[in-house]
Amino acid sequence: MVELLSLDRIPKADRTKIQGEEFRDVREELDRTIELCEKYNEIIEQAPDGIYVTDGDANAIRINPAFERISGLKREEMLGVNHRDLEKYGIVARSSALMVVKTGKPVTIIHEYLPTNRQALVTSIPVFDKNGEISMVVSSTRDLTELNDLETRLADEKERRMHYERQIEMIQAQLIGSNDLIAKDKKMLSIPDTTARRTRS
Repeated sequence: MVELLSLDRIPKADRTKIQGEEFRDVREELDRTIELCEKYNEIIEQAPDGIYVTDGDANAIRINPAFERISGLKREEMLGVNHRDLEKYGIVARSSALMVVKTGKPVTIIHEYLPTNRQALVTSIPVFDKNGEISMVVSSTRDLTELNDLETRLADEKERRMHYERQIEMIQAQLIGSNDLIAKDKKMLSIPDTTARRTRS
């Protein structure tokens, strides 16, 4: 039978050593966790897409600078605000985070933010706790305005290129027509000479 080690049987000096080693291990683990959290925080803050997070009841708890830029909604004004109120007062037409809270499923919508007049592709996903309840909703917001502007410029450029191509085709057709007329005129000019030679013969 294996005899279990009791702390009461360890001399006080050794017990202090063990406690010191455990404290150091906990401290190192805590430092690694803090460093990892700081890295994640920096990733969120520097992300080009807007990111906002709500709790399980659709209260805003985290917003990054890109979301402020795209939506025109300030972080200090949004934190703690429930998305039901955003819909109620017409700040947003539809809240994807609130849709996730109601359905428990990921949602993707195209949303127009009135303060900036920008369109964005918003994808919201639920985060569940160990009991299967929604603890958070994480949403990413991709600005479509610049993409739409680029598509418009490309369409304009294509139309301009087609216009130039049609003009070139018209000029080519006119040149070909002129060459045919010149060729016909040369044939007409040669008729009198041919007739004269036939008469002399």
